[in-house]
Amino acid sequence: MQYNQNPNVYYIRPKTPKLKNDAVTVILKILLLGGIFFSVIFTDIFSFNSLFLYKISSGTSDYFSSLTGGANMLDALSVLDDGMLLTSYKVIVPIVMTLLYFGLYILYVKLFAYLMFNQFMVLGAEFNIRKFRICLDCSFIFLTLAIGFGDLAFTFYPTAYTVGKILVNLFAAVAALAIFFFSYTRKMEKKYYPIVLHIMMIPAITLLLFV
Repeated sequence: MQYNQNPNVYYIRPKTPKLKNDAVTVILKILLLGGIFFSVIFTDIFSFNSLFLYKISSGTSDYFSSLTGGANMLDALSVLDDGMLLTSYKVIVPIVMTLLYFGLYILYVKLFAYLMFNQFMVLGAEFNIRKFRICLDCSFIFLTLAIGFGDLAFTFYPTAYTVGKILVNLFAAVAALAIFFFSYTRKMEKKYYPIVLHIMMIPAITLLLFV
């Protein structure tokens, strides 16, 4: 709550509008969840391969034991056979990571929408939360699919995984931001283009740092 120049009158700052789900927005959320799952599943396959190497490497196990004061990695993993480990890393871990990333995405959306709404409110421009969410969800669906297909390609070229994944992720993030910008500013007056770009700076930097 803020005061205006008249001490007897209160000004209540409007809150960022909430999205009212409909068929389109629900379908996009489902597709986004599927895209996130697709983007993490191949990364977990690489992680499983690394874990399997740890499991069969006595030298690594001895080193782990020295760090943990006697806890032996082989003993810890021996209770799980390879099938259970594979199931865990191909199914359970991707599901958990999907839910975690989706939760982080919701926080990201709230930050982005808050910045956009407040700037538009200052300018006296209309902020359509449904259009904003549809454009952002579609751009992130593209991002997750690009990352997923990139990781899928690296399963055939594992030697290029480390450097290639970084480049693919950065390219996909920049492309996703571009998709959002051009779709969101479509049919918008050109005077708002630099304003939208300015608002996107913090979300863009955040995405590029953590993608």
